[in-house]
Amino acid sequence: MLGHFRELTPDSAAEFEAYAGRRPIYTCEGQFLTQYIWAELNELRYTTDDKAMYFVFRNEKRAAALMPFCAREDIPESLQRLEEYFRNEFGEPLTVLVADEVFAQTVAADPELSAQYEITEARNSFDYIYEAEKLRTLSGKKLHKKKNNLNYFMREYEGRYEYRTLDCSHGPEIEAYQLRWEADRDADDPDGYLTVEERGIFKIFENCSRLDCEMGGIYIDGQLEAYSIGSYNEALSMADIQIEKANPEIRGLYTMINQQFLVHAFPQAELVNREDDMGEEGLRQAKESYYPLRLEKKYTIRQRG
Repeated sequence: MLGHFRELTPDSAAEFEAYAGRRPIYTCEGQFLTQYIWAELNELRYTTDDKAMYFVFRNEKRAAALMPFCAREDIPESLQRLEEYFRNEFGEPLTVLVADEVFAQTVAADPELSAQYEITEARNSFDYIYEAEKLRTLSGKKLHKKKNNLNYFMREYEGRYEYRTLDCSHGPEIEAYQLRWEADRDADDPDGYLTVEERGIFKIFENCSRLDCEMGGIYIDGQLEAYSIGSYNEALSMADIQIEKANPEIRGLYTMINQQFLVHAFPQAELVNREDDMGEEGLRQAKESYYPLRLEKKYTIRQRG
């Protein structure tokens, strides 16, 4: 039986990374900062044992789990332990959300598990993985429009803009910018994603010195107009861009912060995970326009019956 589930805090990072490192996990859910930002959305809790780290949440609609972090050979056992917990604790069949391809393939290849579980693609949760050097240089015919936007911005704001590496001391400035960015969008937020993201960003600065992340911003005439927050997975040589905001009225600014943040914060990165599009058509088109190396597929795994 799985033990006490507890809240994800900055003190959980070392344990999180140790279990996530038991096999390569390229999805954004395998990166601590992503989970930390979004933990509030479904009151995420975790526990560990000798095999895996387990993640469970329960809201007013359902109970579900995220993919356990474990070695590939321990996937069947960790899934069975999680199933037992759901049966005893919730009296419900197990549902595992945003499982990566290795986890799903392992379940599908196991005759006993494949008979018990239905596996479906979760397209809206697929992550966009890019070659970092292409995003840093914007070279090649496919990215010609992006390079034009970047050049336009640099010409239009020559002498007026600068990239700055940000740190914990910039928390109040970024929080003020975030509130302004959301007010300008005037977007419907029926699922509360923007609200939870905002609180997750503010939570970063409440514990900034205890979190491993990079921050950078673009200033125009001395005012912050774009910023980004990301983290680096050394084992995968991969940067994950958790947060990216820019003034949409300024042509080329999103391209500028995207490119400059990678150049300054993650020059060593070989891959970049720019996370999913949440099924939003505009966001999907924007991410596809950078021509990802691949989509990191994710799956929903539901216990039958």
